[in-house]
Amino acid sequence: MEIQKDFKTLLQKEYQKRMQKNRLYSLRAYARFLGIDSSFLSKIFASKRPITSKTIDKLSGPLNLTRTQIEYYKGLAGYGVGDGAFKALSETEFDVISDWFHYAILEMTHLDYFVSDPAWIAQRLKVPVQDVAEAIQKLLRMGLLSLDENARLRVNENCTTTTNPFTSAAFKKIQKQINQQAIEALDDIPFEKRSHSTITLCGDSERLEEAKKKIAAFRRELMVFLESGEKKDRVFQMSISLFPIVEEN
Repeated sequence: MEIQKDFKTLLQKEYQKRMQKNRLYSLRAYARFLGIDSSFLSKIFASKRPITSKTIDKLSGPLNLTRTQIEYYKGLAGYGVGDGAFKALSETEFDVISDWFHYAILEMTHLDYFVSDPAWIAQRLKVPVQDVAEAIQKLLRMGLLSLDENARLRVNENCTTTTNPFTSAAFKKIQKQINQQAIEALDDIPFEKRSHSTITLCGDSERLEEAKKKIAAFRRELMVFLESGEKKDRVFQMSISLFPIVEEN
């Protein structure tokens, strides 16, 4: 089976191929073939249900996927690609909004006391008003933000991710900005309102890819935990780093 950009696309392509062979072929029949409920499949197609590693394992048999293909799609799921909870950005789109405050603005719209005013946003982010105004226009053009009937900013996508699990100049740029913020937070934010911790360990480098997936899963779990609280009163920034400090032999 041909590799697709993500697992949802794979499912959709296979469904389309079957419908071309039989115009009466239904979503219900496809769901029976996959061994899942048709409503579950419909939610996956509508990006209302996340595609997890467990889902990929369950559907890999009927789709006759190889072990390499299974690990490929699981890897994408670990980076958030093809997960209905996330809006996937192309590398080009990400490059347009690769400054950290674009994502801070998106999250600020969830605050209980949010004000749709560039000056108000700029004051709280400590970013020039002009930069905030330009960022809002970019987010509106990309469809990540919209204006409601009262001209208030509303986020259209709860979360964003990127479609490429590799580092480009834009990725390096935002990571450097976030890491610099983490350094400044050591001096500017009281200990009880932040968490900075490190660990140095000796381990198996061949387990690095699996470690990356576990980090991605932890980020997602922590996001859900914080966002499920009763109030929305702060926007947080989290950065987790794992890298070698000893050169290879």
